[in-house]
Amino acid sequence: MRSLIRVVFCTARISGASHPMGARDQNVYLRALTAAKSVDVIQAVSDILADAKGKIEAVRLLSWRALDAVLSMHPSGPNSPCTPRCSAPRRPSR
Repeated sequence: MRSLIRVVFCTARISGASHPMGARDQNVYLRALTAAKSVDVIQAVSDILADAKGKIEAVRLLSWRALDAVLSMHPSGPNSPCTPRCSAPRRPSR
C-alpha cells in the first residue's frame, strides 16, 4: 500500500533589518531543507500571525496571573511583594 505524504514547513521569517545573522542562518537552513528535498513547501507565516501569537501568549500569561490572584485571595497574586503575609503590620483595633 502506498501513501502520499506532503510536508509543509511553516516558519516566521526573521527580519534581516533587526537580526541580520539570524536571517542569514534561517536562509541557509531553509535552502538546505529544500536542497535535501526534506519538505515539499516552505510557507512563511505572515507578520500578522506572528503578532497574534505574541498577543495570545500575553493573554495566557495574564490569565495565569489572574488565576494566581484568585487562588491566593489577593488582587496582586501570591508572588507580589504586597501579599498579606509580608504586608505592613495592621494598626491595633480599638
